[in-house]
Amino acid sequence: MIKQIKLLLLLFLFFSSFLPCLSKELCRIKIYNQKDGDIKVSFNQGKEWEKIGQVLKPISALNPKGFNASRWGEDSSVVAVGVNAIHIRVGENKENNRINIFTLLPREVEKGAFTSNSSLITSFKAGGGIFGQSLITPFVGSKVYLLNGEELNYIPSNFKVSGGEIFLIVVDLPEDMPSSILFENWCGGEVIATYPGGEKKTLAIVFKPVGGTGRFEGTLYTPPSRIRANHPGVIDISTSSLGEVGGFQIVPSVHARDAEMLASQFIPQYMVIGPLPNEGPLEGTSPLFKGYIHPAWHPGDLTSLTKLALRELVKVKFDTGNWTTFTLFPINGKQDHALFHLNYIEIILPRDYEKFKKDIYNSK
Repeated sequence: MIKQIKLLLLLFLFFSSFLPCLSKELCRIKIYNQKDGDIKVSFNQGKEWEKIGQVLKPISALNPKGFNASRWGEDSSVVAVGVNAIHIRVGENKENNRINIFTLLPREVEKGAFTSNSSLITSFKAGGGIFGQSLITPFVGSKVYLLNGEELNYIPSNFKVSGGEIFLIVVDLPEDMPSSILFENWCGGEVIATYPGGEKKTLAIVFKPVGGTGRFEGTLYTPPSRIRANHPGVIDISTSSLGEVGGFQIVPSVHARDAEMLASQFIPQYMVIGPLPNEGPLEGTSPLFKGYIHPAWHPGDLTSLTKLALRELVKVKFDTGNWTTFTLFPINGKQDHALFHLNYIEIILPRDYEKFKKDIYNSK
């Protein structure tokens, strides 16, 4: 009997290694693809819904030339999330070997260069609502469905926009969420995740440290020491004051060799990280480039130091001082040597979302 129990335990441990990580649903976001269509959120698996915004302009087509890093994403899922855009991957475009996507945008870019038939304009402010408010901001990898009555279906790879569709995004939170991720900012430095119980795990190696800040557009809508964006090939961090541009990016080594990203290997505004020996590429993998990091801040954070640590926060340590944040000394614009003496970067990932439910706000 004891041998049988041991055998069953071994079989469970073996097969459980192939199971996806457990997660809990935070919310569902429902978007009606029509002019003045509702945008709603549910915190109880769709039993009750609250209207939080509306559609200013629906999509009428897909973008057949998705950004390069979207190739490491999954079909019918969020493939990039930022304070000023959320990209959704539909499937591969066999005609041009690119990815079909469509995009959700905040209202500020309604007349901007990124608008097209494949851009759905919402009533949310950049950095607000689904573009940065903690509970309702998707993660890279959040699944996206077509809602037909009560039936949920993945968006098919041959999907054609006809108008009137109802998209539903399910935002899950992994239960193995690290409490922090540390980047040692020197060649050969380690990227180390620390978990709530104190366990540490090395995730990657630093191939090239970051040394300066640059004019990354979306940082205009992001306070200092906050995440601006995450996708399968980037973590974008703001160093600038709200309303100014300035920040740096962390990119994985394969994506850094893409034609559009070659400069990342040479200019100081990028940290390039690579996989551990005998491990596969980092692109599109958890916890750095899928499922765990997203923009998360609230306007009240800017006036309350007690709230600074309630959401994702980026702490830094220079070689001449203690741990601090860019909140105390923002760095705006392109400054090639501003981070030259930076030794450590740490992304704090608090996940007590019960504290955030009172922070839901409607940014109409």
